[in-house]
Amino acid sequence: MRHPEKIRLKSGVQRWRLRYEDAHRRIRYKTFATRRDAEAFMQQLAADRAAGIDPGRVVRFAELVTEWTDSHLAHGLRPSSVKHYKQALRRMAEFFGQRDIRAIRAADLERCRNALVLKVKAERTEQFERVLSRIRSKPEKKRTDSERSTLEREPQIREEIARGGVVAAAKVVGCARTLWKFAVARGYVPRNVALDVKKPSPVRMVQTGVIDQNILNPVEIERLIEATPAEHRCTVRFLFMTGVRFGELTGLMWSDIDWASSRVLIRRQRSAVTGELTVPKTKAGTRWIDLPADLILELKTHRLRTPGDFVFPIDDRNWRSRVWHVALRRAGLRSIRIHDARHTHASLLIASGADVVAVSRRLGHADPSITLHTYSHSFDRRGVAPLGEQLAAFMRRETFGGFLVVPDTSCEVPDAQAVDLMVARGGIEPPTRGFSVRCSTN
Repeated sequence: MRHPEKIRLKSGVQRWRLRYEDAHRRIRYKTFATRRDAEAFMQQLAADRAAGIDPGRVVRFAELVTEWTDSHLAHGLRPSSVKHYKQALRRMAEFFGQRDIRAIRAADLERCRNALVLKVKAERTEQFERVLSRIRSKPEKKRTDSERSTLEREPQIREEIARGGVVAAAKVVGCARTLWKFAVARGYVPRNVALDVKKPSPVRMVQTGVIDQNILNPVEIERLIEATPAEHRCTVRFLFMTGVRFGELTGLMWSDIDWASSRVLIRRQRSAVTGELTVPKTKAGTRWIDLPADLILELKTHRLRTPGDFVFPIDDRNWRSRVWHVALRRAGLRSIRIHDARHTHASLLIASGADVVAVSRRLGHADPSITLHTYSHSFDRRGVAPLGEQLAAFMRRETFGGFLVVPDTSCEVPDAQAVDLMVARGGIEPPTRGFSVRCSTN
């Protein structure tokens, strides 16, 4: 590579020209306005060659997306993951189009992220306003139960819309990191600039109390079950008593229930995108869940009126709008999601004193830390003694073998003499010198 040389164009303008070889040893020329720009290009060219990047090849964003899609999305990903990736790629393509990926910097990705938050929020708000306008234009008597539920859930839906733009932007940043990692592996860019872009995080549900507000107590659960049509009561009770995901519920078959041991095996789930049956996402998702006796009896009754192989042959969207939200409205309860039945199940288990590891296995979490992180607020509800009292009781048991004479506080006994009321632990070891003064064994 030669040093940049000064040239003069036909228009009389002075420029700096650089002569270099590409990866195929072809001679290339590039013109710059200043010598500093030419030298900066020389340094970048040297870094690209050290990283094995062809400086003469221009890879457009759309070309990178096509190549990555053909090699990545078609193999081993779940339908929901494919859907999210395609949606994120489509949003980035609207922003970058045919730009050279080496010209895309972290600042460009940040502008894309920020614009996407506002765009998604505006689009979903406009769509929701159209739905509200259509519902409100109907007379009260002609509104369906689903439409009435939508009106009652308006504040919650608007909160979800506000968080939706942030969630969509976070998925775009995650997709960009994967895409640029692929570009680095192929030698198209020297480094993953998407790693310098921070993911926007929505307001944490635990900190804002969203999970806490959406947890039902046992009385509210029974009210909800009573407000549910008879043919769907077993479905609602099963959700609250097992904590399964809705996809695991709809993928459950009668052959998965072990009637002798009162357990059910969760080993498949139905995709909400394609409706296909798939295996759980992680190994921990395949698990046994024990069932209480009253739920077993209800399942046996439910089996008599449910033909076919599936325990709960229901449709995802129709059941949510026509059964779940309608039952919540009839029971006079706040509007919650179906997934909140899982949160309720876990929170009530922890509040009742269940071991967090056992709860984690029951929920199918890959790691108990996920359970601790999500449901840490539930530990405050446990009716247990303070930790200081627990520690003091443990130390008394270990030190004195569980035998301790507590001094009568009604008597005026000096604190220094309180130790004299203690009885030393028996055994072959001699008592300590402090206890040997009044010990009956000496």
